[in-house]
Amino acid sequence: MSDINANTGAIMSEPADLVEKRAKLAEACGKFKRSCDQVMLLNQRLADLQKRYVKAKSENQRGFRYSLKIRLATTETMRYMFLEYIKQQGIMVMKCKREMEECVYENMTTSEDEESDTDEQ
Repeated sequence: MSDINANTGAIMSEPADLVEKRAKLAEACGKFKRSCDQVMLLNQRLADLQKRYVKAKSENQRGFRYSLKIRLATTETMRYMFLEYIKQQGIMVMKCKREMEECVYENMTTSEDEESDTDEQ
């Protein structure tokens, strides 16, 4: 049975690099999720602005139409930037998962090699 560190919750028998990679993965996943939430909010804001623009256009309110067009363009650009950030974070999450799997595999093969060496003696 492995010991668990009460302060970090990490298993003490895990190597430090694995703990570091696990923290990096958790951080990247959190950023990815928050960014997705922001895009959903921006989608809602775009829908609301679009409704307001259509109403201003139907009522021929040119002053409102102009300011709403500017806000629509700005919000769309912000949404696009968040989508690019999400893409980068998705790549980071996949990279962190791959590194963590490689580290776990290396630790498993190393521990198996050590066990076979002690069995031979």
